[in-house]
Amino acid sequence: MVESGVVTVAGVGAGISERVRRQKAVDSARHSIEMEGGRVSDAVEADAVRYVAGELSSEQMLERLRCRLAESPAAGGGDGRRAGVRAA
Repeated sequence: MVESGVVTVAGVGAGISERVRRQKAVDSARHSIEMEGGRVSDAVEADAVRYVAGELSSEQMLERLRCRLAESPAAGGGDGRRAGVRAA
């Protein structure tokens, strides 16, 4: 199916308006984290790109972030190398 110049296959991928909405949500979250002195990890940035493209649902994105945060030292787990958000 073609929607606004974007090919979607059986619900895979996001149309242009959905991608714009998702990008705004990602930008807002990143800005909030940075305003609090945090930094978004490269792994979370890569997930954000996949989310905006429609490759990940919001539920999948949040689950991946929860797993990364659970591994962070601030949350009492892991060594922080895969943490989603770190102090700048």
